[in-house]
Amino acid sequence: MNKGDGDKEFVNSKLLKLISHLDLNGLLTIPLEHIRPILPFVVRGALCEGLDTSNEWEGQKLKLLQLCNRSTYSNDVLQNLTVDFGVLQEDALKLRDEQKKEMVASGSADSLLKMAAYTIAVYEQSNVEDRYRMLIREMVTLINLCELHDSRIASRFNSQLFSSVVYLHTVTDMLCYLCAELPTGFHLLDICHAMLYVPNGNKTICKLVANNFEAFHSVCIHLFHILESDKCRDDTCKGPSLEVRVESALLALCDMNRDEAATIRALCVQHCQMATLAVTLSLDYIHGSQQQQDGIDDDRKSTTAAAIRLPVNSLVLFVTGLLMSNDDKTKTWFSTYLKRESSTGSESRLFKHLSEELRTVVKSGEFHADLQSPTKPSQQHHVHETKMHCLLDSQCVRAAGLIRMYCALKAKVGVTFTQEDSNYLLLLITCFPPRSIAGARFLSLALGMLLVCPGLLTGPVEEKRVRDWIAWLAGVSLEMEHTETSSSFAEQLLLTAIHLLEDRKQDAVRLACSTLGMKINVDPNQFARIKNIFTKDVFPPQKVAEHAIKVPITKEINANMEGYLPVHCVYQLLKTRAFSQGKIHVKTWIYEQICSTKVPLHPHLQPLIQEYVGTLVNPPTTRHGFRVDHVLNTPFTEDEILRVFGKRKDAKISYDFHKTADEFSLPTKLLMLYYTLLYEENVLNNMKDLALQPNRPRRYSSSLMNKIPVKLLLHKAQREPRASQGLYPALIGLLINHLPHLCMASDWLEELDDDTSMTSSTTTIVATISRNKQASSSPTPEQLYTDLRCSALIPAPAIIHLRELSTPHMTSADDVIKFVKALTWSLPHLLDHKVARRVRKEALKLWFRLNSLVPRKLWVLTVSSLLPSSEAWAANSLPPRGQQLAIDFEMLVTDPLIVLSVHRRALQCPEFLEMILRMLPACISANKSHTISMLKANPTLAKGQNPLQWFKNRQGAAAEQQNLEKEKEKLRLAYTATLKSAAVQMLIEICGMEFDGQHEQTSSKLFLLTSRREVQCLACSAIHQFFINDSNNETAKLVSIQGYAPELIEILVAGVPSAHICTDFVAELLQEANYKKHIFAIELASQLCLHYRLAPQMAVAKLCINTMSALVTVVPKTEFCQFFNPTLGSLPNFTSAFPPLLRDVISLLSHISRVINSFVTSQHEHTTVVMDEREWNVDIDDDVMIAMQSNDDAISSDKFVCLYAKVRRIYNKIVHQNVPETSL
Repeated sequence: MNKGDGDKEFVNSKLLKLISHLDLNGLLTIPLEHIRPILPFVVRGALCEGLDTSNEWEGQKLKLLQLCNRSTYSNDVLQNLTVDFGVLQEDALKLRDEQKKEMVASGSADSLLKMAAYTIAVYEQSNVEDRYRMLIREMVTLINLCELHDSRIASRFNSQLFSSVVYLHTVTDMLCYLCAELPTGFHLLDICHAMLYVPNGNKTICKLVANNFEAFHSVCIHLFHILESDKCRDDTCKGPSLEVRVESALLALCDMNRDEAATIRALCVQHCQMATLAVTLSLDYIHGSQQQQDGIDDDRKSTTAAAIRLPVNSLVLFVTGLLMSNDDKTKTWFSTYLKRESSTGSESRLFKHLSEELRTVVKSGEFHADLQSPTKPSQQHHVHETKMHCLLDSQCVRAAGLIRMYCALKAKVGVTFTQEDSNYLLLLITCFPPRSIAGARFLSLALGMLLVCPGLLTGPVEEKRVRDWIAWLAGVSLEMEHTETSSSFAEQLLLTAIHLLEDRKQDAVRLACSTLGMKINVDPNQFARIKNIFTKDVFPPQKVAEHAIKVPITKEINANMEGYLPVHCVYQLLKTRAFSQGKIHVKTWIYEQICSTKVPLHPHLQPLIQEYVGTLVNPPTTRHGFRVDHVLNTPFTEDEILRVFGKRKDAKISYDFHKTADEFSLPTKLLMLYYTLLYEENVLNNMKDLALQPNRPRRYSSSLMNKIPVKLLLHKAQREPRASQGLYPALIGLLINHLPHLCMASDWLEELDDDTSMTSSTTTIVATISRNKQASSSPTPEQLYTDLRCSALIPAPAIIHLRELSTPHMTSADDVIKFVKALTWSLPHLLDHKVARRVRKEALKLWFRLNSLVPRKLWVLTVSSLLPSSEAWAANSLPPRGQQLAIDFEMLVTDPLIVLSVHRRALQCPEFLEMILRMLPACISANKSHTISMLKANPTLAKGQNPLQWFKNRQGAAAEQQNLEKEKEKLRLAYTATLKSAAVQMLIEICGMEFDGQHEQTSSKLFLLTSRREVQCLACSAIHQFFINDSNNETAKLVSIQGYAPELIEILVAGVPSAHICTDFVAELLQEANYKKHIFAIELASQLCLHYRLAPQMAVAKLCINTMSALVTVVPKTEFCQFFNPTLGSLPNFTSAFPPLLRDVISLLSHISRVINSFVTSQHEHTTVVMDEREWNVDIDDDVMIAMQSNDDAISSDKFVCLYAKVRRIYNKIVHQNVPETSL
C-alpha cells in the first residue's frame, strides 16, 4: 500500500455527495476540517470569473465566499492562483520535450530516474512560482515515465514532495490548479496515473476527484485501462504491484463515494480484472450497505427475523451470476479466482461469508415439532421428528439462490463441500416450504441438487431425513398443482422416479441439470442410496402409474410453458409401458390433454401421441420386462374424433368439459388429425401380426377421413406456423402415404402462385372490390347462384362476386367454403355459349381456391352437377340441404373414370376441362392408395388355414404366403396400370372429339387458338403427366399396344413431349401377328422419327422399312392393299427425317410395284398394255383410294391399280424432297 494510505478518511463521503449535487447549503453545515480537501474548488469558484453571469449563480458565489471566510486556509489556497499560468505552461512544454529527447538519445529512462529530486527544505524556502516549477518538473518526469506503460520503471521514481504529510494539502492544492488551468499539459487522467507511484497517492487521487467530481467515472475506467496496458506481468517491480496500487486507489475512491461501489465492481467484471477487489466491494460496501439499511429500518428486529425479511444475499447473486454467465472469459476468470480461494480453506472471507449465510437461512427455519406453524407437514410422515426446518414464502427465494450458487460452485469450480457445509446443505434441501409459487420453485431446485450431489447422504440419519422428505413431496405434489404456477415439481418428481425405475441414472441426472440450468458431472455409482429411496421406499412402479393419471391435465398447454409438466411424465410412462403393466387406462387423460391445447404447440404432445398409438397397436413384449396378451388401452372412437371437428354434435362424451367445434383450437384439431393418420398407418403396417390376435385393434371406417377437413387444416397451419411447429412435416409424410390425392404437386404449386401473385394489377382489383364491398354487403350462396345462372345476360354481378371470393385477401377461408354448392350447382349454366369467357375464367379461379380448401367435397359436387343425368342442368335454385347426390367420394375412389363421364359439353370447354383434369389424377392416386390399404388390411394366410393353424405352422407357410403376396401385388400393379391406360385412352378420344358447331379450320386459320386446339393442348398435357409419372412406362406401353385412331397420332406426338418413349414399343408391335398392329406401329414410328431425329429413331425407322420389305411377299393378296395403302404414307416421313434411308425406301417402292404388276397381270392378261407408265393416273385422290379399298364389291385389279398410283406418287414426293430441282 502507498505510504499514508492507512490514515483517517481523507475526503468525507458526505462531502462528495453534497459537492456533486452542488448543495452549498449542506456544505455550510459541514465541519471546517472536512471542507479543507475541496477548498481549491471553492476558492476558484468564488473568486474567478465564469461564463455564467445569472443572478442565481451570483447567489451561489456568495455562499462559496462564506465557505472561504470560514476557513483559515483560504488565503493560502488563494495565493496559489496569483502566478502566471501561461508562463508555467511554456516551461512545462519545454521541459517535456527536453526529457523526451533525452530518453530517445539515451535509449532508456534511467536518465530521468537519476535526476535529483527536490527536498522538502528547498520546497519550504521557495516562493509560490518556484514551488510550481518544482511540482511541474516532478509531474512531467513522472508522466513521461508512465507513458512507457511499464510499472517496473515508474515504481523506481522517488518523490519527496508527496511524502510529507505536512505539505500534502499545499502540494495537492497546486496540483488541482494545474489540472484546472493547464488541462492540455496536465490532464486529470494522466495525473491520476502518475499518483499511483508516489507516496500518499490515493489521497491525492481522491482530492483531485473531489475537486473534479464530474470525472469520477472517467478516473475509475482509466485506472482499469492502465492495468490492461501495463507491460509488466510479473512481480519484479519495486514495491507493491500495479494491480495492488490500482486496487488500493479504487478502494479509496469507494470510501469517498460508497454509492459507486457497484459500478466499480461491474468494471472489474467487464475487464475481468481484480476479482479480489470485486469480492471486497461486495462484502464491505454493497452487502454491508444492505445490512446497514436493514438495521436503519428496524434495529430492534432479531437476527432470525432480519434473515427472514432480507432478499437474496447480494454476494450470492453476484457469485451465481458470474459462474452462470454466458461469457466464457468472465466465467473462466472468476472460476480461477474461486479455485484459488477455496484452496486457502477457512482463511477465505468469501467462503466464510457464504457459509454464514447458509447457516443463517437454515437456522431461521428451525423450530420444534410441538410448535404450531402454517407450514408444518403432516404428522403421519414425521412422527419421530423432534426438530423441523420450515421456510416462509419470503425465505424460499433466498434459499433457492443458495442452492443454485452451491451447485454452480460444484459444477464450474469443482469445490468440495466441508462436512459442516454438507450438513447444512442437506438441512436446507429438506426444508418444508409453503404451498406457493416460490415454494414449488424451491422444491424443484432442492430435488435437483439432491440428485447432482448424492454425496450429501453420508449416513442412515441423512437417508431417513431424505426418505421422509421425498415421501412428503409425493403427498403434497398434487396439491401443489393448484398453485398459480406454469410448472410444478410434481412432474419432475415423477420423471425422476420413472428414470430411476428404469435404471436410467444418466437421464435422471440430465433432468436435474436441466432444472438447475447447469451441467454437473455426477458419478452414477453414488446413486445407490438415492435409487433405493425412490424405487423401493417411495415410488414403486404401480404407484408411479397411478399417481401420474391423478395429476390434472395442463389447461391450455402451449410451448411457452417452461419446466416439467404432466405430459412429460405420462410420455415416459407410456414409453416404458408402465400403464400396461399396472393395467391402468390412460385414454381419457390423453384425450382431455389434446383437447386442451393452445398456440404455440407444445413440442412434447407429438411424441406423446406416438407412444400412445404404439401402446394401442403393439402390445408389451418381453423387451419391457413383461407381456400382456391383450391391449388394455382403446383407441379414440369416431364420435370422439369427429367431435373435435364439429361433425358429431350429438356425440355422448363423458368428459369433464364441453366444447363446440369452434372452441377447439387449431393445434387440437391438427393433433387429432395426426393421431388418426398415425393410428391408421400403424394398424396397416402391423396387420400381419395383428391378424393373429383375437382382440386386435380395428381400423376406422373409410368415411371418417372424408369427414375431416384435412386440406383446410393444412391451409390454416401454413398461415399459422406456431400452431404446428414440428408437427407439420410429420403430417405431410402421413398424408402422402394415406391421402396422396390431397398432396398433389399441382395443387401445392397453385397455392404457392396464389400467395405470391399480389401484383399491381391484383392490388388494383382488390381496391376495386373493396370499394364495391363497402357499397354493398357480401354475397350469399343463393345470390351467387342466381348471378351465375343469369350471367349470360348480366355478367357484371357474377364477375364482381367471383373476384371477391377468389381473392384470399378479401374473403377468409372459412367464409369462402360456404359457396361450394352455389358454384358447383351453377356450372351447367356456364356452359351456355352466350356466357362470356371472363365469367368462366373467374369461376375457374374460385374453383381452384376451393380446391385448396375442401377438395373432396368440391370434386363430388362438381362431378355430380356435370353428369348428363344431373338435375343441375334444368334447376333454377340450389338443392335443399341434405339432398342425396348421385355419387359420393367413395365412388370416385372406386371408379376414378367417373370424372370423365360428365356431359360432352363440359369436355369441350377448356375451363371445365381444367377442373376435370385436376380431379382425374387425384382420384386415380386415391384409388391407388385405396388398393394398397386393402392389401395391407387383408394379409394373406396359407390356403385352408385359420389364424391359429397358420401360427402353429408359421415357418412352413411363410414361402407360400410370400408367393401369394407377390401375386397380389402384381395384380394390383396391373390394375392400376390398366386404370391409367383407360384414362389416357379417354383423353385421346377427347382430342379427336368433334365440337358442336365447329368444323375443320381452313389453312388461313390453322394457327388460331380455338377451343378445340386448347382442349387438345390440355388433354396432351394431362397425357404427358401420366407418362412421366410412371417410372416403368407401363401406361405408355399399354396405350401403344392397345392403339388408337391413326388420325390422332400426329396430334399426340406433337402435343405430348414424352411421346418419344413410345419408340421402345414399336419393335414389340411389329412382332405381333396382327397386321393392324403393324400398321399402327409404322405410322407411329414415322411421326416419332419426324419429331425426334435421333439415332434410336433411325434404327426404328430402318426396322419398319425392313419389316415392310419382308411383308411384301408375305401378306396375302386379299390383305395386300389394306396393309400397304396406309403404311406407304409413312415412307416420306422416314426419308425426310433420315435421308440415308432413301435408297432402302426406293427399293421398297420398286419391290411393291413389281408385286402389284404381277398381281394384275396374273388376273388380267391384257393389262400388260395398261401397265405402261404413261397410262397411269398418279393424281388419284387418297379419299377415292380409301373408299375403293374398303369397298368389297370393287374389282380387285382396280384396287391394285390405285395402290400402284399411290406408289408412284409417294416416289415422286420422296424424290422432290431429297433431290435438288437442278438435278431433276
